[in-house]
Amino acid sequence: MYRDAYQPADTRFTGAYRFAEGRLAVVTPLRTGRFRLRFQRGGQVRLLQMSKGDAFDVFDGFVPAETPVASGRFTRDANGNPNGLELSPGETAERVPLGERIAYFDSDELSLRGKLVLPDGAGPHPVVIFVHGSEDYSAVDFYYMPYFFAAHGIAAMVYDKRGTGASTGEYTQNFFDLANDATAAAAWASSQSEIDGRRINLLGFSQGGWIAPLAAKDIPGVRAVSIHYGVAVPVAREDRWGYVYELTKQGFGEDAIRKADEMNAILAQIIDDGDAEALSDLKKLIDEHQDSDWYKAIAGSDSILGMVAGTSMPSWVWRIFLWFQPPPSAPRTWDPAPTLAEFDIPQHWILAGEDSSAPTPESIAVLERLRSKGSPIDIRIFDGTEHGIVTYKQEESGKRTPTGYAKTYIDEALAWLKQKNDIAP
Repeated sequence: MYRDAYQPADTRFTGAYRFAEGRLAVVTPLRTGRFRLRFQRGGQVRLLQMSKGDAFDVFDGFVPAETPVASGRFTRDANGNPNGLELSPGETAERVPLGERIAYFDSDELSLRGKLVLPDGAGPHPVVIFVHGSEDYSAVDFYYMPYFFAAHGIAAMVYDKRGTGASTGEYTQNFFDLANDATAAAAWASSQSEIDGRRINLLGFSQGGWIAPLAAKDIPGVRAVSIHYGVAVPVAREDRWGYVYELTKQGFGEDAIRKADEMNAILAQIIDDGDAEALSDLKKLIDEHQDSDWYKAIAGSDSILGMVAGTSMPSWVWRIFLWFQPPPSAPRTWDPAPTLAEFDIPQHWILAGEDSSAPTPESIAVLERLRSKGSPIDIRIFDGTEHGIVTYKQEESGKRTPTGYAKTYIDEALAWLKQKNDIAP
């Protein structure tokens, strides 16, 4: 059962490909006529622009440049099924034989679409359940990492969260509802004969770092929880990072941050407490600071305060109230630390050292405190990377252009979960 708004992606070439020299790469679709090729080792990313038939032009990085660096084509077997690819000059790769199973399962009276990617062989295999970030697109169609795990002996379960892709329901950022979806996905996956129900793992991306631990508490057989570029601080603290990061980047000091914090505290009264009388206090501060350089600097930053600073009166008033209403969200005061401290499941936190979206330094402080009290937490920080563990080129304007992934990011993510599931390196 598809949602009316769902438009299936072109997944005919999706899968893992092994090159003659042993390099592993994964192909996933982008928009019509484009695919992305990600290599496991080295962090290299290439964009494939289809030209004629199964042929394509190759561009380095995430976006096409003026001139392709190579050309290539997908190959097919005698039955017309894609079975490999060729890149000029002379590179060939065979498609890795992985099983795929599309299924629909129930969660809170909704129907969610999932995809189980299976390693070659009978199993039973350990499985990793992928828990979404805040994106509103289909994980079943676009996620690449399930194929890396399946190629290394760990089955991967990915699903369209409610209100996205081919799943029913309304899009939401309510962590507790989304944790229910992850729990339902794990239950369906563990019921499959190829899956070892004693080796269930969760991997949460970004916002999924808040959700995966909530789900793990209710899933039997969880071996490990891996969090990639997630957050270990309260929701409101993560929101604050947007303007703090922007002020710091533009050279403003503690005085500007203090003034922004004062304004943000009044916003919290309005949003979290429903204190309409605080609107007049907020307007006074805006009138006082709206011509200040620091106030102009935070306009448009990844924060509610940045939204207010970038919006003229009177529209910002109603936009504040709508921000955390439909779609419903978890309370901004919700703190993940007590949940993380409750269980002794091994955790692997992979964090970006230059993350503009998530407060990596504050998350590290929380995680190190929990680890000092005995929580089994491993922390890996990739310096010089943005949200997504993405490397970048810094433009003169301050804009960061993504170039690839940290060289050992995928390798290390695979190695940690393989070790926790008794799979040889």
